[in-house]
This record gives sequence, structure tokens and C-alpha cells, in this order.
Amino acid sequence: MPRVVAGLAIVLSPSLWLASTQAAARPLVRSPAVLVNQVLAAGRHTCVLLTSGRVRCWGIDRDQELGDGGEHASTRPHTVLRVANVSQVAVGWSHSCALTGAGAAFCWGSDTYGQLGNGRVESSSQAVAVVGLSGALKISAGGYTTCALLATRRVACWGDGQSGQLGNGTLAATSVPVMVKGVTGAFAISVGFADACAVTTSRMVYCWGDDTKGQLGSASGSSSSVAIPVPALSDVAQVTAGGSHTCALLRSGYVWCWGANSSGQLGDGTRQGSSVPVEVHGISGVLAVAAGENHSCALLRGGSIRCWGDGQFGQLGRGNTRVALAPVVVVRLGTVRSISAGGSHTCALLVHNVVKCWGYNFFGQLGDGATSSSVYPVNVIGL
Repeated sequence: MPRVVAGLAIVLSPSLWLASTQAAARPLVRSPAVLVNQVLAAGRHTCVLLTSGRVRCWGIDRDQELGDGGEHASTRPHTVLRVANVSQVAVGWSHSCALTGAGAAFCWGSDTYGQLGNGRVESSSQAVAVVGLSGALKISAGGYTTCALLATRRVACWGDGQSGQLGNGTLAATSVPVMVKGVTGAFAISVGFADACAVTTSRMVYCWGDDTKGQLGSASGSSSSVAIPVPALSDVAQVTAGGSHTCALLRSGYVWCWGANSSGQLGDGTRQGSSVPVEVHGISGVLAVAAGENHSCALLRGGSIRCWGDGQFGQLGRGNTRVALAPVVVVRLGTVRSISAGGSHTCALLVHNVVKCWGYNFFGQLGDGATSSSVYPVNVIGL
């Protein structure tokens, strides 16, 4: 099965694209002159949050992940039904979620493991409310799991738990939120394909879930159903979990990554995986970082992007399909405000309200009205 995140998109804030993703370091300031507030690249679909509080998605719709009431893939943005006044969006492999300004969460798409959080295991082509959740500040979606950061600074998760990615001390799936054990004082979260991480007010990273590739960063090689610290890191500003690797942005502007590295996604100049953080070569002054399935990207001061890792579909945006073991410049882009790395595609929100994507496009996830992959950034149309 393909793997990606999250997610977690990165908003000058993304599973599996996942990911992933929820992917998100610094929220953009809303302005009447700006239409798009956030862009999120998922496994095989993409979503944007508009300043109006509405969400639009495009790409694959096999699991109803576009949320438009249908099941048809689209190469152009479609409006998600039954959700408005949205403050943040998160995208996973085959589901997506939105957080409202009131702290309520809504999800749509695949619900194989209860990742929609509405107490059922039933996919939905329209947004459904996550039950038992209030006061949520942030949300992140990964492979088949979703997590929310609460006003209490604790983390609640729901969906698949077979690798311990719910963080509640069990391996059982759940269709309602459960509390993560071992982490308090969190201010940032990111869900990968089968793992999740949080950054606390002490500027430490805590991770839980699958560790088969070392993506928990603890050097133990053992998966964990409760949050455990990444001991080698401090002074962290942001964390982003990808397919089987994780990256952290330090407040100094440098990036460290750990986990799988078969495609160079750790950016240290090798293909050697690492269960402890290694420094990404050749970049500094980073504002945000995004981990995709097998690639990673960083937004630098001044608005340029560097990407590294798998490039077989052009997801590095360098004009070819080669692997990059260290960061390379994304070309033909312009000044960027936020980034998000998905399964095998990447997206960026530029100044002047332009959204561009590049990489894999078989399902129309680049949003340019076509289904041909692109090694260069292309404009999303119809926003």
C-alpha cells in the first residue's frame, strides 16, 4: 500500500501526506485582499482554505476525500459541503478535516478505522462533526489517524491505532477521540502515516506510533503507544511527520530530520536511515518545513523553497525527476508564503494569491485542469 502524510501542510504554520497533513508553522494573517489562506497537499488530493472560511479540494475522490457530495475525481477545486467558518484544514491519505473558529472539528472521506471521529466507521462525502471534541486549537491528519491539539495543551487522537499512533497506551482503533499519554504543554502537532509528534512549550519534541524506520527519533527502534521524547533535540519551533520520516525546524532556522532515508528524504547527503536526528545539509534561515511521503521541503526567508528526497514524479520542482540527497532549489516559482508536501506532489501559496503545485498528477491533484505530472510548478486554476 502506498504511504505518505500529512499533512500537515505548513502554513507560515501537513498524512499520508500525508499525508499530513496534516502540511504548518506560522498562520497567515487574514486580509480581505487575500483569497487563499492555506494550501494542503495530501496523498492524492489537495485542499485550500479560503479567507471566507470555506474549503475547496481537488484530485482523487475514490474515498470521497473531496467532500463535495460525490465520488468523482476532479482536476479543479470543488467546495466541501457542510462546513464553514473554518480556521484550519488538515489532509491525510484519504480523508481530510477542518477546524472551526469555535474549536469544533469536522472530517470527510475514508473512515476505515474511524478517522472521521464521528463515532461510526462509515465514509462520508460530506463533512461530519467529530464527537466529544471541543476547544481544539489545531488539527492534523495522517495515514488513517487524526489528532487535535486542545486548549488544555493536551493532544487527542482517533482512527487507526495498530502501531500505537493514537498514543493512548493501546493498539486498538477508535472512532472517537482519546487522549495521548505522555505529552502535556503542546503547542504544535503533526501526524505521519502511522506515527505522530508534538512540540511542547519546553521546545522538546515527543513522538508516538510506528518506529520501524526510526521515525520516532528515540534511537530505540521500538514502536510506542505513548509519547516519548526525541532526546537529541531542543529549542524546536515546528515538527512535521511524513511517510516514514520526521523533520523538525529549530528556532535557529536549521532543520534536522530522522527516520527512513532510502530516497534521501533526510537531506544529509546520504541514503542511510537514522533513528536519531541528522542535520539537513546546506540550508539555514528556514521559516517552515514540510515532510511528504518520501521527500521534504523547506521555506526560506525571502520566500524561496528548497526540496530534497524522491523526485521521480517531479515533486522536487527542479525541472527533472532525479533524487536529491541534499536540498535543491524549486525553480519557476516566485515568492512563497506557505508550503505543503504530499504523497508525491508539493504545493505552495505565493504572494498575490497564487497557488502552485508540482509533481505527480495522475488524479488531478495539481489542480491545473490536467492529469499530466509536472517537474515545474503549475498554477492551480478555478480558485
